[in-house]
Amino acid sequence: MLNAHVVGTEQVARSFRSMPDIILGRIEAVTEKFCLDLSARVKSRKLTGQVLNVRTGRLRRSIHHELTRSSTKVQGAVGTNVEYAKLHEYGGTFQVPPHNRLITQAWGRELDFPVWQTVRGHSRRVPQRSFLRSAYAEMQADYRRRIDAALAQLGRP
Repeated sequence: MLNAHVVGTEQVARSFRSMPDIILGRIEAVTEKFCLDLSARVKSRKLTGQVLNVRTGRLRRSIHHELTRSSTKVQGAVGTNVEYAKLHEYGGTFQVPPHNRLITQAWGRELDFPVWQTVRGHSRRVPQRSFLRSAYAEMQADYRRRIDAALAQLGRP
């Protein structure tokens, strides 16, 4: 009769139970870095001439990222809370209400006496000028490579 006793089974079981936390931790670190890089790309390239030209800098300053983690997933988001960003990202039509406008120059020359002009209400069409989705599409393959590399390191000591 042969009796065998396996040593270290509890350590192996504990190691397997902690694997999801280790994996999510690696994915969280990669996702955080990717969100920072994506934000930087949107600000430095897309909102500085490639897609939209800076006028006030408000949209560029508003770009932020957020990371959430639960027991089963990690989620990163890059976005903005500026109300006109959606119109630029997806395109669309907006209404210009009737208003008065002070005209200070005509045909490129300053007027001696500024004139108030009534502007009728009308609509304006804005073409799609994606700055968030296009930046993500350009960097998506890089994100996948980063995740693969981080998970491949799990097998190495």
